[in-house]
Amino acid sequence: MNEIIFYKLREATATIRAMNEDGKPVAALREYKNEMMKTIYRILVIMLGEPPKKFDLVFVTRRRNFIMNQG
Repeated sequence: MNEIIFYKLREATATIRAMNEDGKPVAALREYKNEMMKTIYRILVIMLGEPPKKFDLVFVTRRRNFIMNQG
């Protein structure tokens, strides 16, 4: 997984540098970056699964009080 992400990031970096050297506007560079980030997110979801939308955090203080944070 790390190799695939590393390769994709290097590919994106080379493409963005080439686009910049060709005089493309900053908006085009950002659009390409956003598309590449979507691709990397998709790779991570395939490999690791969809992250949870929300989760509950429960911890104990030094005085042994349980605290629950629902997020």
